[in-house]
Amino acid sequence: MANGLLEEVFLPEINRRFSIRAREQTDLHRVVERGCVLEEVLCVIERRVVGKDLCVRWRNRWLQIDTRRAGLAGKRVTVKQLAGGRLVVDHQGERLSFTELKSGSLKAKRRKTILNNRQWKPAASHPWTRAPACGAPLPASPAPAAPARAWQAGKRKTG
Repeated sequence: MANGLLEEVFLPEINRRFSIRAREQTDLHRVVERGCVLEEVLCVIERRVVGKDLCVRWRNRWLQIDTRRAGLAGKRVTVKQLAGGRLVVDHQGERLSFTELKSGSLKAKRRKTILNNRQWKPAASHPWTRAPACGAPLPASPAPAAPARAWQAGKRKTG
């Protein structure tokens, strides 16, 4: 019922109110040039840099370029993913042959685990261990935080 209302009432009314006639009736589409492969034009295209090991990383995948192309390290290549999922790698208009490496074939460098379980102790010459700047020597033992019990007991008796 809703589709019938849409097709029979709503769309014809919208088209009548908002449609505009073209200024020229001629078809302005261009003919595809000879040698142009539309499959390679209408695809995902990304530029990548070739590593020293002749590998290109593309969407978490490693593509290793044929080893006969040793001069490509550090150069930019174009990676194209065609509509069917097929990959093409180009360098300056020349198609390169490559193999896709398995995900586990290139292992990341393992970093050395750093253990820091030593307690920090300032050196004897550290400012915290020196005498105060005013020149007064440090007391041999600090004063207690709470008054002595005998003093408190004597205060109670007199008061």
